[in-house]
Amino acid sequence: MELPTPAPKVSTKHRPAYVQDSPTVAAPREPMLWADPKMPSFQQGEDIENYLRRFERLARTWRWLEEWSYRLVPLLTGQALEAYLAMDEEQAEVYTDLKEALLEKFNISPETYCQRFRSSTVPAGESPTETYHQLKNLYRRWVRPEEHSKEEIGEFIILEQLLRVLPYDAHTWVREHEPKSGLAAAKLAQQYLNAHRRGLRTQPPRGTVRGVSHNSGSDRGRVELSDNAQGPRQ
Repeated sequence: MELPTPAPKVSTKHRPAYVQDSPTVAAPREPMLWADPKMPSFQQGEDIENYLRRFERLARTWRWLEEWSYRLVPLLTGQALEAYLAMDEEQAEVYTDLKEALLEKFNISPETYCQRFRSSTVPAGESPTETYHQLKNLYRRWVRPEEHSKEEIGEFIILEQLLRVLPYDAHTWVREHEPKSGLAAAKLAQQYLNAHRRGLRTQPPRGTVRGVSHNSGSDRGRVELSDNAQGPRQ
C-alpha cells in the first residue's frame, strides 16, 4: 500500500512576526483614529501668550499640518479677532504672521521678553529648575536663536547692553528709532548727542541783554540781565 506523501514544510524564516506566532494569517490592523481635541475659544482678558503656547503644543502633539491658522481663527474673539480682521487676507493664512499680529495687538514684543528676562525673580515655592526653564523660555522669545546666527545674537546682546548704559533721554530717542544692531544704535546716539551740543551752543550766553527798562528815576536806562547774571546795577 502506498503511503501518503507528507505535506511540504513551509519555512517561517522570512514570514512576518504576526504570522509566525499565529496559526492563522491576519492582516495588520489599521491605526486607530482619534477625534481632534477641542480647544476652547480665546477669552477677553486671557493671557494671549499662554493661549498661543497651549495651541501650539496641541498642534504639535496631534501632528497637525503647518497650516494652523485655519484652526486658530475660529477660536479668536475680541481684540484677537480685531487683529486678524485687520490683516491682509493672504498674510493671515500664515500662522507665524498671524501670531506676530496677535502679539503686537497686545503690545508684546522682543523688548517685552527682554524686560521680563532682566527683572525675573524667584517666586515663593518655585524650584531653581523651574526658574531656569522660565528664564530659558524668556531668552528664546527675546533673542529667537533659531532665527539668527551666533554673530547676530552677539550683536543683539551688545545692542541691548548699549541701550541700558545710555543717558535716559538718549536711550529713549535711540529706542524710538528701532536700531537693528549695536553699531546702528551707537551712530544714532552720537547723532542725538551732537544735535544737543549744537543746540546748547546756539542758546544765548549767560548775561545776555533782555531789554531796557523804561522806569523813571535812578533806574532809568537800566539794562536787565538774565536771571543768572550778576553785576552792579547802574
